[in-house]
Parts: sequence; structure tokens; C-alpha cells
Amino acid sequence: MLYLITDDYNRVLTTVAAPDDDAVSIAVERADKPDLCLFSADLYSDGSVHVGHWPDGEDWERVLTTHGVPNAYGSNTPARPAPVPPLDTQDAVLITCLLQAAIDQHTLPDGQHERAAHLLRRLTAR
Repeated sequence: MLYLITDDYNRVLTTVAAPDDDAVSIAVERADKPDLCLFSADLYSDGSVHVGHWPDGEDWERVLTTHGVPNAYGSNTPARPAPVPPLDTQDAVLITCLLQAAIDQHTLPDGQHERAAHLLRRLTAR
């Protein structure tokens, strides 16, 4: 059984394989305190997962057992929209130059001149 470890945008961060007829354990820990385990999950080859923690530091306590729940967003649709990274100054300058050249040389597809001019005004107003 192959498990996908994903973020809130359904980007796969890593995969974990549970061996046939066995389980693999993963733990979430803090990088600044590696001796502090937040929780652990046992991933079984039958598709079940047991999530737990060590409240007293010794005995593992199961908090949840699941075979999964439907993902309302589907496997390929982000749960939240991915953030749009801001343009840095060099990118904005390059895009501005390319747009201006395309407008000046009339190399844009039909109907795109107005859109390009609008975008150019927005970029130069920054």
C-alpha cells in the first residue's frame, strides 16, 4: 500500500510504502526539538491508519483509527487555492519590456492588444 503525504494544496510532499501484511510508522516532530514527538501514525498495508501519541512519554495511546473519508475536493483539486507568488522587480521589468515590444510590433494575437495594454499599465503603476 502506497500512502501520499500531501499539503493543503494536495501537492505530494513524499510517499510512504507499507510492506505487504505489515505496517510502517511515521512520526511528526519539531525540528527545533527533535526529542518532542507531536504524534505518530501506523500505516497498514490494508489501508487502515492508527494515529496516536505518547501522553506520558512512555505508553502509546491510539487516538484515531480510520480507513479514510471521502475527499470533498477530489484527489487533484487543491483544498485551498495555491498562493500566487509576487513578481519581483526584475520579472516585472522583463514582462513590461516584452509586452511593450509586442504592442509596438503588433505581434500579439487578434483581440489581445487591449488586454496587453491594460496589463502593461498595471505593471508600470507599481
